[in-house]
Amino acid sequence: MSLIDELKRRNVFKAAAAYLALGWVVTQVTSTVAPLLHLPEWLGPVVVWIGVIGFPFVIMFAWIYELTPEGLKREREVDRSASITHVTSRRLDYLIIGLLVLAIGLFAFDRFIPRKAAPVAASLEGASPAVPATSTSPWLSVIDSAAC
Repeated sequence: MSLIDELKRRNVFKAAAAYLALGWVVTQVTSTVAPLLHLPEWLGPVVVWIGVIGFPFVIMFAWIYELTPEGLKREREVDRSASITHVTSRRLDYLIIGLLVLAIGLFAFDRFIPRKAAPVAASLEGASPAVPATSTSPWLSVIDSAAC
């Protein structure tokens, strides 16, 4: 049996796809919710790095263990004739599809739903006067110095 066939049999590819889809959902939720909660800007990259660091562990976990009706067991402890990897594979398919639909929905929500614009008066608070500070006209310089 080739390595690729063994990876498919142990559902390593599907576990990786599910992890990537979940990572995309978590990243989308973080980028949408963090500004609303006034969380620091460094939170987004930290979430991404946690996902990147966790990826090899998920791959290794999927290779070593198999999900059985009795719980997680080491792959070598499960008889291949009694293996339910096809059932686990189908569940992973549903999980991947669900996560991708959720991720696409969050992406569409983030991109296509209009956000409320900030009121003009609130955005102009603390703004400089309408006269530009770099004016070369002597009359505007006099008006600007008189306003201060």
